[in-house]
Order: sequence, then C-alpha cells, then structure tokens
Amino acid sequence: MKPLVSVIRCPGYDQEMVERAVRASITSVCDPSEIIRPGHRVLIKPNLLAKARPEKAVTTHPSLVRALINLVKELGAHPVVGDSPGGVNTGAAVRGIYKESGIGEVCRQEGVPIVDFETNVVEVNLPGGKLYRKMTVARASRDVDAIITVPKLKTHGFMMLTCGIKILFGLVPGLSKANYHLKMSRKEEFADMLLDLYSYAAPRLTVVDGVVAMEGNGPAHGVPRKLDLILASTDSVALDVVVSEVIGYRLEDVPTNLAAVKRGLTGELQDLEIVGEDLDEVRVSDFVKPITREVVRGVPPFLKHLLKDISSAKPVSNESRCTLCRVCVDNCPSQAMRVEKERVLIDYQECIRCYCCHELCPEGAIELRVHPLARPFVHTGS
Repeated sequence: MKPLVSVIRCPGYDQEMVERAVRASITSVCDPSEIIRPGHRVLIKPNLLAKARPEKAVTTHPSLVRALINLVKELGAHPVVGDSPGGVNTGAAVRGIYKESGIGEVCRQEGVPIVDFETNVVEVNLPGGKLYRKMTVARASRDVDAIITVPKLKTHGFMMLTCGIKILFGLVPGLSKANYHLKMSRKEEFADMLLDLYSYAAPRLTVVDGVVAMEGNGPAHGVPRKLDLILASTDSVALDVVVSEVIGYRLEDVPTNLAAVKRGLTGELQDLEIVGEDLDEVRVSDFVKPITREVVRGVPPFLKHLLKDISSAKPVSNESRCTLCRVCVDNCPSQAMRVEKERVLIDYQECIRCYCCHELCPEGAIELRVHPLARPFVHTGS
C-alpha cells in the first residue's frame, strides 16, 4: 500500500476551523484510535525554534497544538508537550519561548505538562542508523508511548526545508546540536544524521502547520507566506516529499528527501497517495527559496570546499542591527566568530556554512550574501 499524505485547506487559525482541518487531515490517513491507545503517554512536539510571536511564523501556531491536545485526550491518552529550541538554552530562555509562542499558555489552560528537553537526557540506540548507532536525546522522547510532531512549514538555510524530518533535531538538547553541526558539516551527512534520528523517533503521526508558512531565508528570518494548508501523514519522509512538491522544490533540492529515497525510506511523488486537495490546486509557483540554495551542482566535495566562497552564501554581520549580544559567537559550532573592537568578525576559512548564526540571531543582524560571480546563477524562485 502506498504511503498516504493528506492535504487539507484551512484558511486561518480560528480554533474551530483548525480543529476540523486537523481532524480531517488525520482521519484521511489513519484511524487515530489505532495509533493512540487509552492510557498512552503522548509527546506532542512542536517547532519552538526561537522566541517569536505566532504571527512571525517562526514557531508552530498554538491552535494546532491545542487541537492535538484535545484529540489525544479524547482518545483517553495523556499528552505532554516538549521541544529543545535552537542554541544554548537556559530554563528562563525556554520559558520565554513557550510564553511568546502562545504554546505555554495553551498548556497551562489545558493542564498539559511541558517536559524538560535540556537537562533530562538519555543515550538511545538508533536501529536504522547509517552514520550514528547511538545519540543523546531528551529522555521524554524515550519515556512516552507515542510521538506526534507538529512542524511549521518553513525554508531552512542549511537543509532547504524544515518540516517532518528536520523537526526531529529538536529532540537533541541545545548544547549538543552544535557538535552535530560541526561533525556533519556537509549537507549530505547532516541529512543522513537526521534520518538516523528518525529511525529512533518514528513519529506515529506528523501534522504540518502550513496555514502560514515561511519563505525566503528561513527558518527564523524569512517572510510569512499564507498557504492555508494543513498536511498530515503517518510517514514523515513521504510527507516532506509532498510538502516539497507544493512549494516548488525538486527532489535533489532537499537533502533529507534525496537521502531518504537513496536509503529506501520513501519513494518519489508518484509512489505516494495524496488525499484531500488536488496538488495542482495548491502548488505555489512563486514560493521564495533561501539564498543559500546551491547554485553549482555536481561539484566534487573537495572542489566544493575550495570554491565555497563562490558557490555558497556566507553570513555577514550587519553592524547597524547588531547589539553585540554574542548569541552568534556562543552558538557557532566551528568557533569561527568573535567580537573584536565592538564588531562581530567571521573567519570564513573556519566557517562551515551551517547558518546557525543567521538562524539564532535575535536581531536578524546576520545577513546571507552570495559572491558577485554567483549572483547570476542564484534562483530563489521555483
């Protein structure tokens, strides 16, 4: 049987409207009572990348989290909510992110615990691991009976797309994320690491917030884009293939999709069954891609490294916006950044182009620029 992916219209975040669309998206691909049993403890994992209000489209909208909490409770199970935001996280910082996103208030109103992802961690086996056989993750992900992920549909500077697979990196505690970026500095390696993590997490269900997505230079400083869609599947990799088709990515544009097909974890679009809306009716032809989209294809890795200043966008500090908060410096996996004479300086020989600095800067002061020679080849549209 082909993997099922649902694509459902949802023209806004009115709670009743979201409830209907979320349930329609789920029941189109499975019987939820068969994957969530009475008494189960269920982790609902949204995208809580950074401190941002819902209208910024940086985090999962709280209405989807509430809808899933309600469904899990109706099934007689016990929901908990958790995620590890990007960067070095203190308890106060994480609480601030929950508050600003609106998800903290939803959990308070619904009486749902928020679980610690930063200090309560455990090493787990990755049964389908290619690069990793063990990883350290939030203990809560191991101690539940089922995981439901709720990604926000966004572009991503490094992985091009953050959705059903990339959201799982939030199972890794904040301080450890930089280590994986440093070890897996090539996109292909990082994609395989994420798929290794997927083999452990195996979400029972993924429900995508595509009502308002993010285009451009996501995942934190792109532009909100109204798509009016909620998508769902019990197969996260198949879901990402469909999401990519909706926003105009080719298979080879998204490293996790390409790696998943090579590993036999999913098929291409023709191998999937799509229910709900006709894809031709929901495709977005002008969805803006990140400027980091690779401009030169088929270059051997050793040559790509030599040409990285030309073939890839580089982070640049905008001094007029920079407050010298050091978030970029403290979170740089390769320690390529430093503050000197009240300026942020970047060693581009050490920079691995992971774009964590751009992703995590609270002021949007890290800009992405391409070499003048590469500009004619940069296509941020379809």
